[in-house]
Amino acid sequence: MQDRSELEALLATVSREQLLELALKGLLNQQPSHQIDRITIDELCDKYIKNCHARDITEGTIQSYIRAHRYFKRYCQNKGIAHADEVTYDHAEEFYNYLHEQHSLLKKDGTLKKSYIIHIYTAIKTMMSFALKRGHILKNCFEFKPFEQSQVTTWWTREYTEKLLEAVERYTRRRCRLKTKVIILITRTTGIRAGLLYRLKQKEVNITEDGRLFINTKCKVPRTSALQRVTTEILDDRAKTLFLIYLKKKTEEGLHPEGYLFVKKGTPHASFGSYRRTLIHACKKAGIPYIRPHGAKHGFITEMADNGLTAEQICVLTGNKTPQMIQKVYMHLSTKDVRDVARSILNSHTN
Repeated sequence: MQDRSELEALLATVSREQLLELALKGLLNQQPSHQIDRITIDELCDKYIKNCHARDITEGTIQSYIRAHRYFKRYCQNKGIAHADEVTYDHAEEFYNYLHEQHSLLKKDGTLKKSYIIHIYTAIKTMMSFALKRGHILKNCFEFKPFEQSQVTTWWTREYTEKLLEAVERYTRRRCRLKTKVIILITRTTGIRAGLLYRLKQKEVNITEDGRLFINTKCKVPRTSALQRVTTEILDDRAKTLFLIYLKKKTEEGLHPEGYLFVKKGTPHASFGSYRRTLIHACKKAGIPYIRPHGAKHGFITEMADNGLTAEQICVLTGNKTPQMIQKVYMHLSTKDVRDVARSILNSHTN
């Protein structure tokens, strides 16, 4: 009690302004509750690239990260930002606008490379997430997306696939018509990437005695240089029938010297650039939007998920090792019928 009375007497001699000044100084000198390991922007970029090499990330991906880091370093230098923890949400939005002002991100016709700008922004977001996990920053300000997500469907629906097949039938040359239709159907009904299918060889096709058709593709583990083998069964009857017709035709005509099924004889290596150009031409003639070939895998997984298959079950069909990639990237679940389904489930017990 004596100590309290002495404290009250001391406070009585101090003015209110002095008390506020002392409190403000105390707040400014107070240490943050979460200590961070401060790091400069240059050191963070170098550390992240070293981590990419340690994780066996492909050289092409690393070079794209380095190019993105150059833009970010230049922006931070202009703004006087030295350390990673000094980046704010306003800086993240300003950086996105800063990319729009760069002449090096313009196409030949003067329009912006919007997809590449989003790629740069996402690369910096990934690096800042790395910094957050390592304790260099308290928050990742690049989690905020200043760009609007496209509302246009970016995967092949069943209706889109049928329109695409019809366009190929009408507007492509006869000698590449069957091949293009086979690739469209297999990628849409198995989830195999078109680039992997284009490198398919005859020895990687297996037909069992009971008529089941399997293809064995060799692909890279995402974002690494490691390779894995994936065996996929063609379950769609139309895709299987067309593929067997095409296989018989190629065997009669003579295969590529290296055994490729979808590559011309005179082509030294497998490239599906001609397939992509064929789709662009057919879509333009038919007046339908062009969706990149990888949209076929998105469409297959989305259709399977909409019909009740879980991510773990879809992994069995696509060969993915973990369901995380399926859930995060490929599933585009439709929510328009959710209320109708819930209503039918809840009301079924009352009847």
